[in-house]
Amino acid sequence: MDRDEIQEGTTRLCSYPSSVKSANDSTGEIEAVVAVFNNVDAYGDKILPGAFTKSLAKKMPRCVWMHDWKSPVAKTISAVETAEGLQVRGMFNLDTQRGREAYSDVKKGLVDEFSIGFYIKKWTKDEENDVWELVELDLVEWSPVLMGANPATRLISVKSGNDPLGGLRFEDHSLRVLEALSEYTERATGYAALRAGDGNAISDPRLSEFKKLRDALSKLVDPPTVTVSPEIDAPGLSSELKALQLEILREQAAAEAVLLP
Repeated sequence: MDRDEIQEGTTRLCSYPSSVKSANDSTGEIEAVVAVFNNVDAYGDKILPGAFTKSLAKKMPRCVWMHDWKSPVAKTISAVETAEGLQVRGMFNLDTQRGREAYSDVKKGLVDEFSIGFYIKKWTKDEENDVWELVELDLVEWSPVLMGANPATRLISVKSGNDPLGGLRFEDHSLRVLEALSEYTERATGYAALRAGDGNAISDPRLSEFKKLRDALSKLVDPPTVTVSPEIDAPGLSSELKALQLEILREQAAAEAVLLP
């Protein structure tokens, strides 16, 4: 669409990355900043503070899966404007399969961006910078999505008392696991050296633990083939997996050289 043709009622789907901090598995609740003020997105739009005020006073937006209005996944409990942008608290419907799967994907960072759908009611044009300044919006929905237009928002809360790592973004979770694996390998190597210094071999139960770890890592290094439908393809995920696999191979080789026969 030619951006010079913007008029009242023009629709937009604007997307933003997120990062997971915590989650509530019993209620399926999340908190997220789904729109950021004064930030120019890929459309060349900038949402101004106060843009959602009238819309939120009338009705809460719905949460749907990747802008598919036939797939509602969460109820909006609250939506407020902060100094940063639009912050929502939503409760995924864990009684439905689509709600459980959507919550799990967001919590584990497999889907780590958000997008909002709205109608433009009032706007101004910054001619010097060629930016549309969105003054008043009729917010319809917010959606978890794979790829976004604006690099500024974040998921601030996916509350979880049982799984401290589950809410992390994929790359952050990977780094935490690799750090733990490196520390574990170093500690296990020291354990093996102490046993050898006393003239003892590694016990069978401990050796079994090491082998289970090796087998678990092997599933990541050589994962089964998965077919990804074109509409949800995420090119960046492939490079992240390859980098993770390489690091796992290095740690696995170091561990096996010392610990496994």
